[in-house]
Amino acid sequence: MDADCDLFERFVRAASTGSLRLPDENQLLSLDPGAPELAHALQDFCKAIAKFVSIVAENRDPGPGPDLERTEVAVGNVPDRTDLVSNQDLQRPTTSTESVERLPTPCDDGIEITYRIRDGVVTLLPKNMQECRDLPFLAEQACKVNATETGVFKYILSTDCGGGVSSGQATSAWSFSSARSDTGRTCLTYHQHSESVTVVPTDPLETEPQILAAELENIVSDFQQLSKMRYCTDLPAQTEEQRRACGLPLRSPIYPLPHNQLDKTLYEVDGLHSPYGYLGTGFFTSHREDQNTWSINVLHKGGPVLWLTVDPKYAPVLEGLESRWSCDQKLRHERWYFTTSELERLGVSYQLFLQYPGEAVVLFGKTYHQGGNIGSKVAEAVNYAPPSWTVEGYKECRRGSRGCPGYPIPNAYLRFLQPGEAQRRQSDDTGHEPEEDIASQKHPNQKAITQMPAKLSRRAVLKPPEKRKSDRSHLPNTTKRRRSPDPNPALTQMVQYLQKLDPFCVIPPYDPPVSPSVLKLVAAILSRPAIVSFCNLVQSRRHTETPLSCWVADDGDERQLELRLHNLGRIQAQSHLDKFIVRIHEFELARHMEHKRKGRIRNDPQDIKNIVKRSGWDYQKFRRHESRGRKWLELFKTHPGLLCFLLVDDHLPFEVSCTDYIDMSATDISTFRALLACEYANRLNAIGAKFIESLSPLAEDVEFRWEAEKVCWQKLSPLEALECLSPITWEVDNIYSPEKYPGWERPPDWPTYKEWPTNPMVILNHPQCELCPQTQCSCYTTKFARAESVQPRIKNYADKGRGIRAVAGVPGQVAYVEGEYIGVLSGEIVPTGTHHGTMIMDFNHPDILCEPVVCQIDFAKRGPCLRLSNHSCRPSARVKAMKVSGQYRLIMTAARDIYDAEEITVDFKRSSLDGPCLCGARRCRERVTEARTSTDR
Repeated sequence: MDADCDLFERFVRAASTGSLRLPDENQLLSLDPGAPELAHALQDFCKAIAKFVSIVAENRDPGPGPDLERTEVAVGNVPDRTDLVSNQDLQRPTTSTESVERLPTPCDDGIEITYRIRDGVVTLLPKNMQECRDLPFLAEQACKVNATETGVFKYILSTDCGGGVSSGQATSAWSFSSARSDTGRTCLTYHQHSESVTVVPTDPLETEPQILAAELENIVSDFQQLSKMRYCTDLPAQTEEQRRACGLPLRSPIYPLPHNQLDKTLYEVDGLHSPYGYLGTGFFTSHREDQNTWSINVLHKGGPVLWLTVDPKYAPVLEGLESRWSCDQKLRHERWYFTTSELERLGVSYQLFLQYPGEAVVLFGKTYHQGGNIGSKVAEAVNYAPPSWTVEGYKECRRGSRGCPGYPIPNAYLRFLQPGEAQRRQSDDTGHEPEEDIASQKHPNQKAITQMPAKLSRRAVLKPPEKRKSDRSHLPNTTKRRRSPDPNPALTQMVQYLQKLDPFCVIPPYDPPVSPSVLKLVAAILSRPAIVSFCNLVQSRRHTETPLSCWVADDGDERQLELRLHNLGRIQAQSHLDKFIVRIHEFELARHMEHKRKGRIRNDPQDIKNIVKRSGWDYQKFRRHESRGRKWLELFKTHPGLLCFLLVDDHLPFEVSCTDYIDMSATDISTFRALLACEYANRLNAIGAKFIESLSPLAEDVEFRWEAEKVCWQKLSPLEALECLSPITWEVDNIYSPEKYPGWERPPDWPTYKEWPTNPMVILNHPQCELCPQTQCSCYTTKFARAESVQPRIKNYADKGRGIRAVAGVPGQVAYVEGEYIGVLSGEIVPTGTHHGTMIMDFNHPDILCEPVVCQIDFAKRGPCLRLSNHSCRPSARVKAMKVSGQYRLIMTAARDIYDAEEITVDFKRSSLDGPCLCGARRCRERVTEARTSTDR
């Protein structure tokens, strides 16, 4: 039966739009062979609807008629108007099919305009633009139905209100993130992105408000989907040029409007008196309109838009919820997005409905509303003050350093003009503010229209009034132009303070109402001292005295958790490195416990008891570390690499500590994570994550570019600093790029049968591989793949600089036995004589007579950490060219047994050294030579 009703609805819609192609009786019967009566009824009904539409279009009273009397669709009165409803009107592609899915028939109820009720909201059908602009008349008609109780009504734009709608463009957009506030409600945070955005509206989808509401609630709780939304708001849409840029019709159907009392106020406020455009997809949180004004919101294309409006008599229920604010915009400041189930628990009556293209939604001044859209849209909105409007009784937002967030509108700006007084446009004015009660306040004003997120814009558009020759009574005796008041002085002062501490400091994009203290904690992580602290952390890791046995590979195994707890208990947490290790262990402990919960609220007490027993800890100690770990996880779950950049030891000059991060509230944590969603923080996170990954004994050690250079961080820009911080990458195979060296000469005695240029390390005779008899094989990738074993580490060796230390699987034992494979050396193949230095190796080709040098291998800018091996006259390892998979590969093997913590060294020959030999071996060739020279003398 539900399917039959859906089919019935579609027939009604198609008939009313004039697009119905009536099926014959056999086609209708094929839908349900068992219900011939339904097929007959549907066919009769479709004929009646088509007849009714044609009669109305021809300006004839249809009369009830037997077919229309048999249907019960009539809900309004049809006046005798020639262009009230026509096929041309209802076939416009941008007009909602939902809006006209039911055509009313005449009834004597005192209503002078066609209307219908859908989802509890009355929708009016004005006949032309003049009637569409007559808001008092439309409101009067709507209130005769139910608009007084619901606080909202809709009307459908007539055909002469239409116009071309195209894609819109904007230079910035907002994204969203959500969190639970201290009261347990969903709070949305907005993040501005300075990027060029082109919004192409999508075709509206047929859906139901309950379905779209559920989809939007799911998106609010899904961080990934929510962060992908882009909403362009506060786009001026007054002039034709502005409207063309927004993709709006050049003539606005809602501006200007007759009988608008805002035309008589002292100031004209952008977005309040004139329209704004809204493009893209997004949300607007629960709020009411400023200064008791109405709002008119037109959807031109895209959508549909979901609206949730609260009946005005239930407004005190929402206003009675605990809030930090006392003004009439308290819900706007909280940025709450209510779920339908939450409103039902509060006992609040609400309307849930959809807005389709070609529809205007009118909201009365005290109607709380929220909503959003998934399909990309092009819309506009403006405010309206009816003849009975007044600001009396409206609790304006508090301003000043401890005032309300955003850009409050003082009531005095909207007082009515005195006789002979002209309205002033705030964007052109200079001087003092108009009233004494405003003169001492410091926030400019910006209007946030219904469809924009609550108080999103940071543009300060109100400026003091202009000095006028005709009336100087309200101006001080001065000729100086005053600056616009700061919309958020506390935040501005914090930014100035941070930039004074560190001009390098990156201030992420923020949405004002962001806490200055939270901005400070984020800025400390993105600062130059944080980079220096990270470098000190890496250098501490390179110290030869730093133990290696405390690291465990976290593969989820219970034994690994026990080892982590064991190591955590051994750390004294005195040095910067120790404190960092503790943070990482706590973070991984919390992540492990979260994994064990498997979606439950808390861990199994027996599991915790077993863990504590096996680790030898007491319960309080476990809880302390696990609780701190949960906080680190909550703060840095999406950016764990930034744990490396916390200024918790070298806290100057920002004067922040570990406790400042641990003690953050849930709201501040949400803001903190949102501020970290910037490109600079993401790149720092990738760098830190690479370092954390290298702490596993099974992972390759990581080398950073700044370690091989003398870097003055004070002289680098943020982008230059990121380049110096980035890890050195390398490929398993050598890089051969002949196009970089177009004049690469053919090596001496290179075989004539072998083409040139070609990879000079290619094998010129058989066999092609020492590991198998095949001519083509994959031995290099299979036999020399990195084994799942403990890897060597980069260490600093006093005068010799960086070197490589062997690490054994069992401390104190042999790490590599004689002849055992250690690793592969790879770099960039360049022509002979290109470079000179200790990071260059000449390759003598074994297959050519006299083994001439055919190329060089450059390890300076890329290559594995083994390339940092130091020279020794009595080396522990050797490098040999080995035939593997058709090329010569440089393989490092143990020259003798190498023990745990012993340096891995190679004999580079004296000619490769830039200075004196520093190997310190007992039989150092340089020392032996000097001794022999002394004896000869």
